[in-house]
Amino acid sequence: MKTIKTILVAITLMVASSLFAQVGIGTTTPDVSSKLDVTATDKGFLTPRMTAAQRVNIPSPAAGLLVYQIDGTIGFYYYNGVSWIIIAAEPFGDVKSNFQNTNHNGWVRLDGRLKTTLSSTQRAQADLLGIGTNLPDATDSYLVQKSGASSVISGSNTVTPAQTNLPNVNFTGTSGNAGSHNHTVAPRQRNSREENKQIKAGKGDDLWNDKPNKKKHKDIDARWTKKNGETFYGYKNHAKVGTKSKFINTYTVTDAAVHDSQALDDLLTEKDKDQDLHADSAYIGEEQDKTIAKYEMKNKVHEKGYRNKPLTEQQKASNTKKSKIRARVEHVFGFMEQSMNGLVLKSVGITRASGIIGLINLTYNLFRYQQTIRLKITY
Repeated sequence: MKTIKTILVAITLMVASSLFAQVGIGTTTPDVSSKLDVTATDKGFLTPRMTAAQRVNIPSPAAGLLVYQIDGTIGFYYYNGVSWIIIAAEPFGDVKSNFQNTNHNGWVRLDGRLKTTLSSTQRAQADLLGIGTNLPDATDSYLVQKSGASSVISGSNTVTPAQTNLPNVNFTGTSGNAGSHNHTVAPRQRNSREENKQIKAGKGDDLWNDKPNKKKHKDIDARWTKKNGETFYGYKNHAKVGTKSKFINTYTVTDAAVHDSQALDDLLTEKDKDQDLHADSAYIGEEQDKTIAKYEMKNKVHEKGYRNKPLTEQQKASNTKKSKIRARVEHVFGFMEQSMNGLVLKSVGITRASGIIGLINLTYNLFRYQQTIRLKITY
């Protein structure tokens, strides 16, 4: 009997110690970093399945809790400590320009309609984007061509995105603005020297009138420019960006040869009064100072050194401090280049370019909005 007791004690100790080690299912060597290691090649891991009503009724769900919803918007949901989030394969959707006036091929026209008119899948995508009761209304963003010559097109190249029908985001505190631009590459033209001369003189519309099909493919608005030893052909996307929120507030489109500072007046509004304006030294000049003063903004533009008149140490230190703020606008264009595959156009003319660039800027704002919600960023 003494021997049996000894064996029972030994077994009990072995079982107790195993409770504090890694558990392996389908493997005798579970990974040391895991509490539970499930290994299989012919079966899967099945999570709890339930309806949406059952999911939201789970009492005091822990952050990281994972379930699979079998009705409504079907899929995996996890609790982030505040709310349930669906794990979506395509959480952002996409925005494109088109001349269709109805939904087509899975694309939804942005016309301000009620979100409830969409299919359940489309509503789920709209929810992920943070869209409220109505879709954004892009009705006024259509490209309108006047009758007559193909190059005579109406509309403005300067746009201020409105808050109406967009996700409702409120930021507390004051926010400055930063001005900058990036280049948008357009298809290069193969013209003769005489044709290029006429285009530069503003007489491009007089060309190729005897060859209307050829004229349709000729861009007489795009221009060449050179920056940091690199040559560009196309347009510039000038933008005013919130230094704290990093949302694009206003943008205007010009050909690539237009100097950065010339677009400043188009970007500023009366609502910018008493805010800081950050920009690089390209925005230095008497006319730019007058523009900044006209809108009663605080001039935080980088100072510029000149031949035989270099910057003082104090000015250099001031520029360094300003750069930490102004660099945030470069994050915007960096995101466009890296995560949105750059800015390359396949259209002809500045009006179409303005429309497409506007949609690119809108898409960036949607990405940024989703990021602020996901990371719970406050200002």
